[in-house]
Amino acid sequence: KDIFLVKMDGSLSYVRITNDTDFDSSPVIGGVDAVTGNVTVLFVSNKGGVIGIWKQVVNPVSNALVGAQALITNNVVDGVRQMSVSPDYTKFAFVKNVSGVSHVMVMPVSGGTEVDLGVGASPSWALNGINRIMYTANSALWAINQDGTGKMQVPVPSNLSPGSLSGVVFGPAGF
Repeated sequence: KDIFLVKMDGSLSYVRITNDTDFDSSPVIGGVDAVTGNVTVLFVSNKGGVIGIWKQVVNPVSNALVGAQALITNNVVDGVRQMSVSPDYTKFAFVKNVSGVSHVMVMPVSGGTEVDLGVGASPSWALNGINRIMYTANSALWAINQDGTGKMQVPVPSNLSPGSLSGVVFGPAGF
C-alpha cells in the first residue's frame, strides 16, 4: 500500500514515497525540475477518511524526500488509472466525485483551479502534444481538449465491450 520511486540505472536504489497506514495508489510522475533534478510524484491516498491527490517532491540523487506531502485536491475517485499527466508535465487529468457521480477533471500539477470536463472515468492524456484527453463515459469513448472544448466521440469496434473501454489509450500520431 506504499509507493516507491525506483531508479532504472541498475543500482537497485529506490526512494520510499509513502510510509503510512493509508492505502496509497495510482502514482504518476508529475514532472522533473530542470535545475534541481527533483521529481514530483502525484498519488491518491485515503488520509483521515478523505480520498485526495497528494504531491511529494523527491531528490533522486540523494534518495531523499523534499518537504512534506501536500494535498492538491480531495474527494477524488480511487482505482486503476484514475490519473494521467500531460506530456509537458504542467497539468494532469483525474477523476473526482461530484455529487456522487464520477467527473473527469483537469488542473495544474502545481495546484490551482480545476476544470470539470464532465461525467467520465479513466482519463488518458494524448502523448503527441495535441493536449487532448481521452476518457470513457456512458459506455462510449470520448476525446476532449484540456479546456473542455472540442468534445468528440471516438469510434470503437462494435464488438468491443463497454467494460474494456477503460483499457484504451492514445496511440502515436495518425492513429
